[in-house]
Amino acid sequence: MELQTTTVAYLCPSCGISVVEDINIFSLSGGKNISCHCGEFLHIKVTEDRKVVLSVPCLACPEPHTIRLSSASFFTRELFTVQCPYTALDICYIGQRDKVKNAMLENKKFLEETYAAEMGGEVEEDVLKEMYDRYVNPMVMNDLLVMLRDFIADGDVECDCGQIEKLRVDIANDHVLITCTGCGKSKELRAVTENDIAYLCELDKIVLK
Repeated sequence: MELQTTTVAYLCPSCGISVVEDINIFSLSGGKNISCHCGEFLHIKVTEDRKVVLSVPCLACPEPHTIRLSSASFFTRELFTVQCPYTALDICYIGQRDKVKNAMLENKKFLEETYAAEMGGEVEEDVLKEMYDRYVNPMVMNDLLVMLRDFIADGDVECDCGQIEKLRVDIANDHVLITCTGCGKSKELRAVTENDIAYLCELDKIVLK
């Protein structure tokens, strides 16, 4: 049987070089860091239900972004792009090696031509102000919402009533409340610290009670 392999690449926010590495399922056992020579790294781990969770360093934000993919998506997509949710900058590519390398070259060229004079490694001030006015920790909230979307898309949100007709998602400044509109049972997910993201990463399913 052919060993599943994919390529992961990111642009190091600390020194600006491209970091590219081929990954197979066995290399992820116990978790893996894809490290830059400067010490920056992208962390990957696999959960018990074979979801691949990536912690991706960002060109614009001080904290990495958390991405959760099925192992099938991680290993079979020709090209998957991870973007910073606040700037829409491409921060990571996953897929076939030639497509990943081409995308990295195009992205680096784009950054050099468009953002060289004004990036400075920071999000624009008015964007930051809007985010911080809305949420206690906007980066944690965004990462939680991205992961929640994947849980829902994968059918990994369940209710004790056994039949979810429709989910309602209410977003507060420090948490997200998921409710089954059929029976009213719910689950609150905090979105304040990185520990809240770590907790969600460990879940196989979100169960409403």
